[in-house]
Amino acid sequence: MINIFESISKRLAEAWRSEEPSGRGYKYRCQCGRAIFFRNNLCLGCKSALGYEPEEGQAFALQPGPDTGTWKLHGQEENAPMWRRCENFDSPAGCNWLVMVDEESLCRSCRLNRTIPNLDDADNCRWWRLIENAKRRLVAQLLDLGLPVVSKVSDDPEHGVMFYIVRSPEKGPRILTGHANGLITLNVEEADDSKREKTRQELREPYRTLLGHFRHEIGHYYWDRLVAGTHWHEKFRELFGDERQDYSAALKKNYEKGPASATLWRHGDAARLDTAAARSATLGQRSFARLTSRLKRRVSHANLDLGT
Repeated sequence: MINIFESISKRLAEAWRSEEPSGRGYKYRCQCGRAIFFRNNLCLGCKSALGYEPEEGQAFALQPGPDTGTWKLHGQEENAPMWRRCENFDSPAGCNWLVMVDEESLCRSCRLNRTIPNLDDADNCRWWRLIENAKRRLVAQLLDLGLPVVSKVSDDPEHGVMFYIVRSPEKGPRILTGHANGLITLNVEEADDSKREKTRQELREPYRTLLGHFRHEIGHYYWDRLVAGTHWHEKFRELFGDERQDYSAALKKNYEKGPASATLWRHGDAARLDTAAARSATLGQRSFARLTSRLKRRVSHANLDLGT
């Protein structure tokens, strides 16, 4: 487990020190030199087919392989493995990720799906595409951080993760977003901008996005996987509070009075941030400690309200 945290700390430190603009990890170059992006499947310049290879974390121009439906990555050696497009490339999801020819037909992201919405409905098709775009970004970021991403459907029923993406029945009950034992549920209607914005205003949330939903719920999954029942557990409670408090009561208090830590963050709680930095240092994560110390100075100087 310590290797996972060290990996995350190292990547955060590298990103912090870099002078490159944010988002640089999702801008690439086609074989023709033109800029291409994370979800592109065709270069608009040279018309090359494009695909995203999740293990390398990079989008590549593709060249036809020896067999129908197989591809070579531009620039790869002659004896390098061949690739296929994810089975969901031609589905409403429009997945542009690649899989090796000897692997299963779904990519690292799509194989996490346990249930998808009824695709006989045009709205479901449109919304599912938006949801899968967000989920692929999530999975790419998790892989880049070195976190374990394993399918509960096909690979590890006990410790894996899977997604239940459905639509509320017309007569109810309403499908709610949530996480339970590696199963992440998302109402496909969250991809409807007008409905999502209406909910955001009703709940007085500062923002509400598909990627934000996924990041929130995957946090619950990694809590169970990496923190709960380990030596990190008590340290977490000291820093963030006791998760054993009644969830419904805490949620009600949050929406009525705002986050409990908002005032502390607003006034730059240097002591709390110093504590976080010290803990990180004692765990050998000195790069992460430096990041926390810098954050402390920025909060104190700018009086940022990080609690909202």
